[in-house]
Amino acid sequence: MGQETFTVSEIGEGAFEGQKLKTVTLPDTITKVDTNAFKDCGITELNVNGKVTKKLFAKNSLFGCGSKSKGKGLTINDHTPSF
Repeated sequence: MGQETFTVSEIGEGAFEGQKLKTVTLPDTITKVDTNAFKDCGITELNVNGKVTKKLFAKNSLFGCGSKSKGKGLTINDHTPSF
């Protein structure tokens, strides 16, 4: 039997809440990151392989991300291809 391939387009509410993550890369197929999807994960770097828009992230989808250390936060890298 062949393997099925699925394309992920959304990250659901609370999907990774509380998981200890440092760096996350979102593929260009992601169109929505729902509420509390990465809440309290401690992510310090988020790589987005698509266009970063206000519509991409729901309210509080990244709540509690970033380092608690002074001067350290959450870095979002937009890797939109340019032609």
